[in-house]
Amino acid sequence: RRQNDLFRRELETNGETMIQMLAINAESGVLFESTYELEELLHVLKPFETVEFAIILSLDNRILSRTGQFNIGSDQWSVDAIARMKQGDCRMEYVVDQYDHEILVLTAPVVTMKKTLSRENLGITGGINQSIPTTLEYETIGHIALGLSMEKVNGAIAEGRTAVILLTVIVLLTTIVMVAFIVSAVSKPITELVQVTDQVSRGDLSRKAEIDRRDEIGHLASTFNVMIESLKQSRDEIEQYNRTLEEK
Repeated sequence: RRQNDLFRRELETNGETMIQMLAINAESGVLFESTYELEELLHVLKPFETVEFAIILSLDNRILSRTGQFNIGSDQWSVDAIARMKQGDCRMEYVVDQYDHEILVLTAPVVTMKKTLSRENLGITGGINQSIPTTLEYETIGHIALGLSMEKVNGAIAEGRTAVILLTVIVLLTTIVMVAFIVSAVSKPITELVQVTDQVSRGDLSRKAEIDRRDEIGHLASTFNVMIESLKQSRDEIEQYNRTLEEK
């Protein structure tokens, strides 16, 4: 989920930067409705594989220039919705086109800046005398819509998800093998010690613990073998003493 959010935020940031740059550079083209200038502006988007479409609209909803295919249904997104954007807004929304492809659609207004004079300063000197105070106003003259394909992002997310699943499976299998090995390494000598102990408890001192290890279990087996040897010697001495008493 973190990787998913990271990829989407990166695409949103790149898309927002791209559409803001387009809106700034499209000012004169939209203002003078220069189709050639706007087409040249949208032509710079050709190398970007993620760009699905781009549309530049006039203030009265006329398409001034476009590139790519606009395959989004009217129930999800429409040219009229793009034109209703408020001044200064940059909106983004994830939609699905007619071919079930997820697309990030960004819209931004194209604005122009103009200077205005107050009524008191309107006159023959208006605009000539630089000391006359003017007011800067921003006016929306059009809108831009930019569609970015989510195919590569979703593909990268799917690859990341697959990698995480495979990594999890590998870690689990490795853990199971390691745990099984550790359990076997610990339980096998203990089981042998238990078997030897059972035989010793029945009086069979002929078997020893065959454990060659340099840890606590190996030390225990060595001590146990010494105990068995001591018991065997004690039993042999007692038997020899009994035979001697019988002969006497």
